[in-house]
Amino acid sequence: MKRRVAYWALLISWMVFIFVMSQMAGEESSEQSRFVVWLFGALGLDLDGWFGEMTMWVVRKAAHTFEYFMLFILAHNVVHIYLKSWWRLAISLGVVFLYACTDEWHQTFVDGRAGCWEDVLIDTNGGIIGMVFLLAWYWVKKRIWVR
Repeated sequence: MKRRVAYWALLISWMVFIFVMSQMAGEESSEQSRFVVWLFGALGLDLDGWFGEMTMWVVRKAAHTFEYFMLFILAHNVVHIYLKSWWRLAISLGVVFLYACTDEWHQTFVDGRAGCWEDVLIDTNGGIIGMVFLLAWYWVKKRIWVR
C-alpha cells in the first residue's frame, strides 16, 4: 500500500512540475535555458561550440525529452501496480502522449509560449526512450537473475 501511494505521489508531483515549467512565460523559460548553457560552460562543456546558434533549441528540446522520459518511468511504475502484462508499456506511453498534448495546449494560454506538434513528438520520443531504457533494464535484470 505504501508503494502504491508513493508511486502515485511521485507521478502526480512530476506532472505538477511539468505544468509549472510550462506555466513560465516565454522570456522566463529562455532565461532558464541560458542558465543551463552557462552551467555547462562553467563545468567546461562549451555547448555553443558544439551546437552554435542551435544551442538554445537543443537545450530546450533535451529538457522536453528528459521531462517525458521521467514521466514514462513514473507512469509505468503506477500502471505496473495494476497490470502485469506488456500492455503496461503501451498504456504508459499513452499517458505520456496524452499529457504532452494537454501540456502543449496549456502553453497556448501562456505569454510568449506556443503549443506545437513538434514538441508533442519530442515529448513522446522521451517516453519511447524511457520505454527502451526500461526494456533494457528488464533484459539485464533477467540475465543477471538467470545466472
